[in-house]
Amino acid sequence: HLSVPAGSDAVTHVRTTSVINQAIGILIGRGYTPRQAHSKLDTQADGARTDRYSAAQFILDALTAADPADAARADQEPNMG
Repeated sequence: HLSVPAGSDAVTHVRTTSVINQAIGILIGRGYTPRQAHSKLDTQADGARTDRYSAAQFILDALTAADPADAARADQEPNMG
């Protein structure tokens, strides 16, 4: 087991990568090819003028919301203000 020093950028990088990979996995589970899933994530990020992590977090948040209608919004552009 490896330990990462507290406050390390590595921890943030691992969390960010995990969220992005989870969102891509969800899109693949919805029928996107891996290439399409990456493209969808990039398109959402560009449309919201944000980064891939924020777009990925939007997808995860929409799918874990209590309201099933929110899950349907995961395929829409995030509204980042």
